[in-house]
Amino acid sequence: MTLAVPGWRPDMPLDDDALVAHLRARAEPTSCHALANWLAGPLEHETRKAYWSYAQAAQRLGWRVRPTFSAHYLQRQAEYYLSAAYARPAAPAFAVPPATLILTWHHPAAPVLMAGVRATGVLTLIAQRAEWMGVLMGEGNLLAFRDAGSSMRLLRAFRQQRVVSCMIDFCYDDTAYVEGPFLGHRARTPRGVFALAERFGYVVWLVSFADHRPYVAARFAAGTHGVAALVAQVNALLEAEIRSDPPAWLLWPALDRRVTDFDYGQARSGRAAVPAA
Repeated sequence: MTLAVPGWRPDMPLDDDALVAHLRARAEPTSCHALANWLAGPLEHETRKAYWSYAQAAQRLGWRVRPTFSAHYLQRQAEYYLSAAYARPAAPAFAVPPATLILTWHHPAAPVLMAGVRATGVLTLIAQRAEWMGVLMGEGNLLAFRDAGSSMRLLRAFRQQRVVSCMIDFCYDDTAYVEGPFLGHRARTPRGVFALAERFGYVVWLVSFADHRPYVAARFAAGTHGVAALVAQVNALLEAEIRSDPPAWLLWPALDRRVTDFDYGQARSGRAAVPAA
């Protein structure tokens, strides 16, 4: 399969926006298998790093290491890009009451969850803007946490009992965090949204995915046991979701940026162990 992604060359990082726009513009729908095969080139380093991180976590947790992980990881990446390209604004998958904090994770079906945002006005926190997200969810429903005034806008949303949604499986360096166990490591989890949920009496939902559709995996009353305990509960459930289908977690390559005890020596020594498929 040949994808002439505008402005992209094999020596450049993959441009998500450009790829999604190109997939949308193609006269014939792109198959998941064909896209996964094509992504093996642009995502070669990312896939290797994903395997290193996965293998280290599996060893620490006593999981069986799946030799087909790399091939399945590329398949899940292809599913994500196709979901982003072909999803359209739609009715939400479930009704969400006010004063709810929706936490979810980087899964191939995440764009399906995003598709219901425009109709419900959920405020979705993002790290950086992407054109396809604006098209799918509506720019007014997006809040990039590095934007000027983002903290005040988020605080106002919580005061107004507005439904707020965010990915909870990554933590940027300049973010207040709670440290605790995750995937066999000591990991940082963003603290701010948990603290605001506790302060304003929110219910916290962890949303996961089955058969490419979102569902509410768990509900918690924020403030019952404190922020640290709530973070630990969410991380334990998220780890269980990832264990059921490890390649479906798209952030394996970034695990070392979240954990405080990543073994880089072990990761480097794992190069030769990365299976070709």
